[in-house]
Amino acid sequence: MSHRRHSCSTVRCHACDVILLCQYLQRLSSAVSLDDEDKEDFQIIRAYKNARTTLLLFWTLESGLSSIVRVAWRLATLLQETMSDGDSAASSGEVRAPRYEWYQTDAAVVVTFMVKGIAKESLQVNCDGESVSFRGLDSQRCLYRIQIPLHHSVQRSADSKVFGTKVEVKLQKTESQRWDKLEGVEKTSTASSLNKSNKWDKLEHELTIEEKEEKPEGEAALMKLFQGIYANGTEETKKAMMKSFYESSGTVLSTNWEDIGKQKTDVKPPDGMDYKKWE
Repeated sequence: MSHRRHSCSTVRCHACDVILLCQYLQRLSSAVSLDDEDKEDFQIIRAYKNARTTLLLFWTLESGLSSIVRVAWRLATLLQETMSDGDSAASSGEVRAPRYEWYQTDAAVVVTFMVKGIAKESLQVNCDGESVSFRGLDSQRCLYRIQIPLHHSVQRSADSKVFGTKVEVKLQKTESQRWDKLEGVEKTSTASSLNKSNKWDKLEHELTIEEKEEKPEGEAALMKLFQGIYANGTEETKKAMMKSFYESSGTVLSTNWEDIGKQKTDVKPPDGMDYKKWE
């Protein structure tokens, strides 16, 4: 009867990658801001939360570690795309506020953004009734972006036309009155920050409830148990789990810092598997 020989040093190598990826994901997640695509953001949060805990505890199989590392890299890419205001503009790193002019009729306000060569596919114009925002890339891949608080409220729609040297945005007035000026008093960013924070909290809460209602079986139940121990554990518990996992090349997972903190954790491969150190 043949036994599968398992290289614990290979697992240890994957463990290092896992730890680095977790740190990378932690930094990226702090920069992610939610937009109107709540469904996509929910999926990203789910993937991040799963990766954050599972990457640290997925220590049973070498093949499992390999696949989880690949998933983590994909997740990192998604998070970086989400946190970026303009992926295509990243190479130049240049962000400018466009110059603009305006005029009005009895029924509408027209704002003209004086920017040459804006690509239609990159143009994003949004109006929430109280402000209008403009975002677009020119032919040199420079990002132009601005948000203008409006003096009076308008309808929640905006018609835009792209020309060679400018972009015109037409906003429909809610009341037929003459405006003395275009810009209104800019609201503080506190409300916006609170709104984003509330959206995060809501999605986190929904995900937590869903996770509690799940009833995994077999290995999934064991993994969920480990995840719960790590997520709810003290700092010493987490240190013990990390240290024992790393020093034992993924063969030991302990929560007892009093014992683990005193000495190096020996490698203890499962029955039928041999420890092989690669030079």
